[in-house]
Amino acid sequence: MKRCRTYPQVSRRWYRPIEHQCPVCQRTLRQAMTLTRRTVIRLEGVIRLIHAGYRCPDVQCAGHRRTYRSVQADALALPGMTYGLDVVRLLGRLRLREHQTVDEIHQELLARLAPLGVKIARREILYLFETYCTLLRAASEAKEDQQWLGQVEKNGGIIVSVDGIQPGVAATKRCTWCVMRSRGACW
Repeated sequence: MKRCRTYPQVSRRWYRPIEHQCPVCQRTLRQAMTLTRRTVIRLEGVIRLIHAGYRCPDVQCAGHRRTYRSVQADALALPGMTYGLDVVRLLGRLRLREHQTVDEIHQELLARLAPLGVKIARREILYLFETYCTLLRAASEAKEDQQWLGQVEKNGGIIVSVDGIQPGVAATKRCTWCVMRSRGACW
């Protein structure tokens, strides 16, 4: 059985949505579920993230089924990822702007994460760079398509999902799944 990683310094953070009242009936929202309970590694520290989802307590309310999430918690890391978006952005900057090799980036990240008691594998650098490229491509193409942006605004956001399979023998196939929710903002 695989053992869970432990880190010497972990800060625990509880995230809840900004909204405190139901927009339909004005009743105070109540915690309905825990959306995420995971560890996120950022450049400034390791966070034990607890993300609570809130709903309207009135079953008769039209907004009862809607779950309210924390924007801050969603902005820390992509779903299913251990490393935060700040690490992904740093990696992209080092590779594309500073023209560093994967080994140089690996050494830089090891040095930055060492005070936190965190190590990162060289292969993880490649996965994170792939994620950075996916986000960059999605953001650059989306800014230019006005019809698509209008539809996103009309729908109140978008869910982007990317699924890629590495060619090869059936036993060595790898699937990458990335889901991100935005409110029409492109970064």
